[in-house]
Amino acid sequence: EYMGHLLSVYFFFGMGEYQKSGEYQGALCGCCDDVTLCLLTWCFPCVPYGRTMAHLEGTDECVKWGAVFCLSTFFAIGPVIMEVWARTKVREKYGIPADMVNDILSALCCLVCSIQQNARQTGQKGCDAPPPAGMK
Repeated sequence: EYMGHLLSVYFFFGMGEYQKSGEYQGALCGCCDDVTLCLLTWCFPCVPYGRTMAHLEGTDECVKWGAVFCLSTFFAIGPVIMEVWARTKVREKYGIPADMVNDILSALCCLVCSIQQNARQTGQKGCDAPPPAGMK
C-alpha cells in the first residue's frame, strides 16, 4: 500500500509518463515537464490561456482570448471563472470526464498550474503554440 501512495505522489507531480484514458496528459503540478512553458505561464498567463482557447475554438484569435483573460483580472474571481470555463471546454474536447469540483479547486489553489495543464493538453510546447484545432 505504501508503494501505491508513493507512485500516486510521483505521478501527481508529473514525474511519470502514466496516463489513464480519459484523463489529462500531464499532472496538475507537472511544471517540470516543460520548463519554458512553465516560465511563460508564470510570467504571462494570458499567453497560454489565449492559445488554449483559440485552439479549442479552431481559430487563430489567441490575442483576443489573452486580452479577455487580462481584463478578467480586474475582478477578484474573474481569472478563476475564466479558467474553470476553459477546463470545461478542454474536458469536452478531449473526452475527459467532467469534474467541476476539481476544476474549481485547481483554479483556486493554483491558477497558473491549471492554465499550464490545459496548455500541455492542447499541445503547446514552450513558446510554440499548436495550430488551432480546425486549421491542422
